[in-house]
Amino acid sequence: MKASVIVVTWNGRELLRKNLPAVLAQSQPDYEVVVVDNGSADGSVELLDREFPGVRVVRLPENRGFAGGNNAALPFCRGEYLVTLNNDARPEPDWLGRLVAAADANPRVGVVASKLVEEGGLLDSAGDRYLTSWAADKRGVHEPPASFDRADGIFGACGGAALYRRRLVDEIGFFEEDFFLIYEDVDLSFRARLMGWEVVYVPGAVVHHAVGASVDRVPDLKLYYQYRNSEYVWIRNVPGRLLWKHAPVAVLQRLVEVWEAWRLRGRFRIYLRAKRDVLLNLPRLLAQRRRLQRSRRAGPDQIERAMSPVRLMDGAHWREEIRKVLRWG
Repeated sequence: MKASVIVVTWNGRELLRKNLPAVLAQSQPDYEVVVVDNGSADGSVELLDREFPGVRVVRLPENRGFAGGNNAALPFCRGEYLVTLNNDARPEPDWLGRLVAAADANPRVGVVASKLVEEGGLLDSAGDRYLTSWAADKRGVHEPPASFDRADGIFGACGGAALYRRRLVDEIGFFEEDFFLIYEDVDLSFRARLMGWEVVYVPGAVVHHAVGASVDRVPDLKLYYQYRNSEYVWIRNVPGRLLWKHAPVAVLQRLVEVWEAWRLRGRFRIYLRAKRDVLLNLPRLLAQRRRLQRSRRAGPDQIERAMSPVRLMDGAHWREEIRKVLRWG
């Protein structure tokens, strides 16, 4: 089996009606579709049984999030490649074939990123960046899709539409379930980088994404994991030398984040709870960090070259961060 496409869903019956026909219409031969239902109560499982009998369904009794849902699919996947896809995404017919071709072309590529396009026609993601301020963001968000039409190496892939080589997953594991949702894909790409794997972006692998159709139904939960898990990523993964080197700019980045959370009054309590939980979980995170850093094969310089630089005097970056705060505020 060449590829296993995994779709994790939670109370997403109507989303599946749009998602699965596009997944099942891929031009790539020799692939399977595995849907993981995270304890839905909206009739999703009945819909799958009735309208999509050729899809393998993994039924979970509770919601294990994006991370746990994808991990639950692993024993049922036979593919050389594991391909994750949001239930609110509709891939174009050649999407899977283009991802597979990119991975086949280079055995050192462990992760392949898609081009995610918002329903309004602008980009949602052309892969992920990881900044030296210990923060992640999407490449090309809200820009015209044609502005990211070059295939190139990037830091990481958005797990909403990405390919992971099975050999990579066997080596480093799949998603870390502590994350539940948000940033689990950044963490996985970072771990792949630490072990020397490459990550590439394929602009022809296009997915149309109804941004937020799944997670925006639980906005407070999304914010909590966003604030908490952004810290989980750097604590676990950033090599020690880079922690010291970029600490000043990382502190400034977090001061901007505090200002943003304070301006949006409803967010500040969520922000404080998330950061409190980072501190409470710090012993476990540090133990995970020691394990990851002992096993890494890539040196700090190699990791830093894959990151996007931010400097204390980087006026363009900080002006954009301030604009974001004022826009949301």
